[in-house]
Amino acid sequence: MTRKGLEWCFCLSLLFLKHFACAKHFIPDPKSTRWQYQLSDRGKVKFIPGVDTYIIDLDTAREEIPRLRALDEGIKVICYFSAGTYEKARREADKDRGAYSFDPVTYLRGSMLEPMADWPDETWLNVTNKRVWYMNKKRMQFAKEIGCDGVDPDNVDYYSVNSKAVSREESAAFVRYLTTKAHDLGLGIGLKNAVELIEDVPGVDCYVNESCVTFDECDTYADVAAKRAVLAVEYCDAETQLGEPTQSPACACSKARKLGLNMLFKRADLDADRMACDERMFIMMQFGDDCTSDNSNVCSGLFDS
Repeated sequence: MTRKGLEWCFCLSLLFLKHFACAKHFIPDPKSTRWQYQLSDRGKVKFIPGVDTYIIDLDTAREEIPRLRALDEGIKVICYFSAGTYEKARREADKDRGAYSFDPVTYLRGSMLEPMADWPDETWLNVTNKRVWYMNKKRMQFAKEIGCDGVDPDNVDYYSVNSKAVSREESAAFVRYLTTKAHDLGLGIGLKNAVELIEDVPGVDCYVNESCVTFDECDTYADVAAKRAVLAVEYCDAETQLGEPTQSPACACSKARKLGLNMLFKRADLDADRMACDERMFIMMQFGDDCTSDNSNVCSGLFDS
């Protein structure tokens, strides 16, 4: 090859590298993010002045993103879907995604495993099956088309139910696939719960955890919280609605602040009400390891004042 040809190839290589170096996707700020997590209220997401990041349901995002951005064009929207389960109630939504539509009952035949405990209409999927991978690629393509900035793929931890059917390593490979495809589309992606996978999937852009105080998982994020936002949720009605211990807000928020977690208190049905630890003043006290509240439901003290 001539010198001129080599120079031309070098220039093309630089352009290629520049293109991928400039590829951007949403990464929530680990220090300053103010967020809301709302999946219910019949699809109507409450606009909250000052909140810059919303996690909302993919199935209502097509209508809600334009409405929210008309009120604040700078907000970011992370779109929730269950990546590792089949939800009977969402079949029609999956069949109504334009070019990315599919019928999960026929498409996922052979991938169904067992019903989720306490959720009889939801079935675990075998995430080693490539059809499950491609189904979620379609959902992320749809998410990109309708204006989502990131995705929150739930239920990627079947290994914690039956590690013989799906191993932790196989689950990590599934999450790494989702991460690569999300980034290819220009979407950010979070790791939902599944704390055992934190070291296995370093490419995720944030972490979303439910009930880390309840399950003694908050410390697991100590090494990553400075670099990536940890969006943590505790449920103020956990005992009455989920059969889990309800946590004291003052105690749980104290733990979150020490570890650098961005914590909300929410009702278990994930309606519009929220209490953000960083936006509420608590009397500074020393708390022990156990934050269990004497009250089974502390929602009224948080939202009804």
